Amino acid sequence: MKQRLQQLRQAIQQQRQRQLGRKKQGQWHEELEESPQVIRQREAREMQTVQQDLELEELMYALSSWSYHSLQAGRRLPDSEVTDLLELSVSRYLMRCFEEIRSKEPITCLTEERSWGTLCRARELVSMIAVVVLAARSPRQAVVIIEHGHSISIVQLTQYRIMLDKLHASRPDLASELFDLNSRLQRVNTGAEGDTVKCTVWPDTVESHRDLSKRWNDVMAHIRKLPGFEAFLKPTPFETLQHAAAQGPVIIINVTQIGSQAIVILKSGEPAVIPLAKATPDAIESWLGTPIRPTVRRPALEGSPPSLNTKLQSIWTVIVAPVVNYLERTLKLPHRSRTWWNPTTAVWSLPLHAAQTSVPNELSLPDRFVSSYTPSLSALLRSDAPAVRALGPELLLMTPTSACVRVTDLITSRLPARVTVIGGEDSTKNAMLADLKDSAWVHLTNDSFWFAKDSFKSTILLPSQDAEPLTFLDINRNDFPIGEMAFLCVGHSADGDEASNLAAGMLLSGFRSVVGSMWEISDEDRLVAARAFYKYMLRNGPGAADYRDAAMALSMAAKELRRKGVPFEQWVNLVHYGM
Repeated sequence: MKQRLQQLRQAIQQQRQRQLGRKKQGQWHEELEESPQVIRQREAREMQTVQQDLELEELMYALSSWSYHSLQAGRRLPDSEVTDLLELSVSRYLMRCFEEIRSKEPITCLTEERSWGTLCRARELVSMIAVVVLAARSPRQAVVIIEHGHSISIVQLTQYRIMLDKLHASRPDLASELFDLNSRLQRVNTGAEGDTVKCTVWPDTVESHRDLSKRWNDVMAHIRKLPGFEAFLKPTPFETLQHAAAQGPVIIINVTQIGSQAIVILKSGEPAVIPLAKATPDAIESWLGTPIRPTVRRPALEGSPPSLNTKLQSIWTVIVAPVVNYLERTLKLPHRSRTWWNPTTAVWSLPLHAAQTSVPNELSLPDRFVSSYTPSLSALLRSDAPAVRALGPELLLMTPTSACVRVTDLITSRLPARVTVIGGEDSTKNAMLADLKDSAWVHLTNDSFWFAKDSFKSTILLPSQDAEPLTFLDINRNDFPIGEMAFLCVGHSADGDEASNLAAGMLLSGFRSVVGSMWEISDEDRLVAARAFYKYMLRNGPGAADYRDAAMALSMAAKELRRKGVPFEQWVNLVHYGM
């Protein structure tokens, strides 16, 4: 534990040095051409960022020290104490994000690099807190920490901002006091404004922090008694989150600078913690440093890209194999059972579902289990819907290009009289959103535009050049209450951060089962994938079609494609989210 605390301090010190050392490294050379006022404003923003990180540093030190001393005393961390400290730290970080964007319009604040960077740092630091709690042998609390902390997403910030506006309107006294307490707690942790952060926690500082924390909890208790605010900034209990594993194990992959683990959640009992000693942010960056996504397949391309296969073998060895060993040897989980992967931070960009062993004749992950993804446990809980409707699905099909005519013919032949085809030149964003709300099943083959650094800006293009595209934010601002299954044959629909890719956005907005692609997909690949997928989905006729078969349908389609010798990158590309 002492070693972990030292690693924690070193990791944060490195982060601090990167922030403060940018100027010395010549990364701000463009300032030479800027006015002194612009330079001062930029420096002030950077200093504010450093102070915010150091505030979380102090919170992490407090949690680390407290966990260590509790462990040394031979006692297990009480659930209530861990939850209270977690709730205070993460909620305060959310409040700081609110203060940053409260005076701006949602679109403006969401497209700023600063806001996005704040959210990414928040999730990374919360993952580090979870590692320390895991070291203190409190896996339930670690699950709650990860779920609550990684809920800090761009869309949820906007939703919370709306709630804060409502709080200001109904109880301005409580809203003002909450922001005031947050500022005072920050000053206690970081020292007087403008001072260097206190490395020593003095008794009077501890007492002041304790008093302010108590008052914070009192104010939050008052707010949660108001109608509509019962769950405001409140973490979901583990007992509720555990229901996400009712249909099969959910595996959280948490990779940080101070330690990495897989947490396996089952429908009952304690979560299992599996150390991932070789999984580090540096290792993941090395896999992502060279292209892990192949280009769209050319007709003459045969076999699989060696670089992709090598990366999938590394993913197997470092991350997936330890989990598979536990599932097979300890749980005795039958082959072809369903499993759900909940990666955090940069791990989300890795194709875990396609991990390959390098041992000849040894089964790889796709041959052992049927893998799905979920951006959070809460999202998986929401996707666990009632039984399928007796009359079967009505499907909305958008095929805007002539190259997709064969996909249209394929689907309409299998679902006669149940398919609505749209995609003419008169299509608009509002019309498409309205159609999505009225559809249980959706199949999109549109072109898309993907932003690697800001995937929440990614768009689905409509046929008309004058039509406004459909964005990730458009999807997340709407609710699709009857949505069951969405097949997004759209390039990069499953790429990007776990809180900002199009496929995850469809899941979070109401669709219960979503298929997406991790990179570009050719028209030929779209047809092959659709043919194999719907062959399984409709094997018993349209009336018996069940969206909960989508993961197995995708797995069976991949198996058939592999048997036919279809290039490796074609079947690896498609992934499943949700139930």
